[in-house]
Parts: sequence; structure tokens; C-alpha cells
Amino acid sequence: MVKALQGFRDEVELSIEGLPESSEAMFNPEEGRPRPVFLSILKIRVDSSTPAGTYTLTIIAASEKVVHHVTTTLIVEGEATTTTITTSSTTMTATTPHEKRLKVTVSTTRENYKKGDVIAIFGYVKSRSGESVTGATVSLNVVDPTGKDVHVKSMVTDQAGRYSDNFTLPIDAVEGTYAVYVSADMSGYRYGFARATFTVGVSPTPSIRIVNATIAMVNGTVSSEFHPGETFVVWVAVNNSGAELNDGRVWVEVLDANNVPITVVVVMATIHTGEQMKTGIQVTLKSDAPTGTYTIRCLVSNAPIMSGGRFLDMKETTFLVT
Repeated sequence: MVKALQGFRDEVELSIEGLPESSEAMFNPEEGRPRPVFLSILKIRVDSSTPAGTYTLTIIAASEKVVHHVTTTLIVEGEATTTTITTSSTTMTATTPHEKRLKVTVSTTRENYKKGDVIAIFGYVKSRSGESVTGATVSLNVVDPTGKDVHVKSMVTDQAGRYSDNFTLPIDAVEGTYAVYVSADMSGYRYGFARATFTVGVSPTPSIRIVNATIAMVNGTVSSEFHPGETFVVWVAVNNSGAELNDGRVWVEVLDANNVPITVVVVMATIHTGEQMKTGIQVTLKSDAPTGTYTIRCLVSNAPIMSGGRFLDMKETTFLVT
């Protein structure tokens, strides 16, 4: 549970350090705004090859300027069966390893700015297992509405796997939707990539940001673990700080533990300027669904892709089938 103090209302992103080998962590959701609190469930799956022992895990909650952490303990006994550890804000269980692929996030403090404002950009680099990656090289560039690079920076992630940067918009900055492109690279990993947008002044085009993707049971209880045959709901929250998005599409794709797509649901949506749209998409697992870690990929497009539409934003999250 993340609780806001002294009027804090910024977005908070969660990450973890100290995972044992061949384990995997997932937050549901990975980010949120405490109003004054928000709850996230952390699950950790441990592979049979993970060495037995006691592991101290550090859970990190960070916004642009504020970083806090708390520690908890994970005990792996024998060959890692189904031991579950629960703290006041986390639930942890066991798993299988995944390929070493970097996962990158990127955010700005606001979604709309004025000319002359300072733009703060920040995010995390994590492994596919959810562990924060220290020392990854991050390349960042900001592109204005005309396609011109207005800011380029290279940096390295800190001990928490975090990076941050800022720059000042010129007084004569072009109004419209700006794109932030971030890529991360590190030896031994496949590179990761992320994109975000913000607007300057009034934008003539939509500026879409998926701000949250949460998985819950049908009764509304947040959960990251389901069984074959069960039904769950993916809740997607989308903000638009640009022009009205007419005839848009919200896509939810579910990939099973073998990375095979099992369902794709598309919802038509009109998202007005300054509006947040939240939609829930119900998914039912087959009775013979394979167990393991599943990936949910949420996307927003400005039109059907077959008709020349393009994707405006994307967010991934994971859950377990046991």
C-alpha cells in the first residue's frame, strides 16, 4: 500500500531489488496515484533451480523527486514449492524463469506544458523478471510535432534501475504533441524501448497516454493469479491531453505462458480532450490453459490498423495462471 503524506498527489512507480536467481516479480498495478492511498499486489514466483535461503527484498516507490523504500523477507525452502509470504502490502508466491529482456518505462510529470516550462522525464529499466537493472545505458530523445529532435540525452540507470532528465522548452517552442522515445541497452540483455507523449499549448492531434492497466476478478478484487477456466477483467485507463480522439480503438491482447496470443479484444472509443476513459475487458481462460506467466498488452490506436491507423501508446503487465 502506498500512502500520500502532506498533500502528495504525483504518480508513483513501483520496482524491486534483491530477487533470487530464476525468480520473477510482478506488481498489479505497477503505478498509481495515491488519493490518499493506492494498493498494489506483488507476486514473486520462484523456480525449482533457485537456491534455498533467506532473501531481503527492497520494494521501491518513486516519483520524479521522491523515492522511498521498504524491505521484506522471502524464504525459499528446499526446491521452492508453493510457499507464500504476505506482508501488509505484498503477496509473494513461486515461478519459472524468462528470457533476459529489458523492460523500460517512461513518464513526464505532467501531460500538458506551456512554452518555457521545464520538462522532467523519468522512468525505470527492469529485467523481464521485474528486477531493477543497475548500470543500463539509456538513450532518450524528444521529438516536436514537426519531427525535429529538440532534446537528446544519454545516461546510466542508478542503483534502483532508475533514470531521470529534464530540459527547458524554448519560448518559441512549437505547439502540439511531442513524443519521448527511450531505449535501454545492457550487455547480456535484449534492448528495451518505451514511448510517451505530452502536449505544449493546444495540440491539433490527440495525445494519448495509457496511465494504468489493472487485473481483477469479476467481483472487482485486484488479483494477479488465476486458474484455468477462470474469468478475469483487465481495466485500462487512458488519458488524452490533446485534440479529441474520434473513432479510436483500445486493444487488449493476452499472450499465454508460451507467448502465444490467446485473445485479442478491441473496443471502439471516443476520448475527449482532458478526459480519462476507463474500460474493462473480460477474458475467460480455457479449461486446459497452460500454467505460467501470461502477458497482457494494452494499446490505443487512432483508427483500425487495417485502414491505416497507428498505435498511439502501449503498456504491458503480467499475471500468473496456476
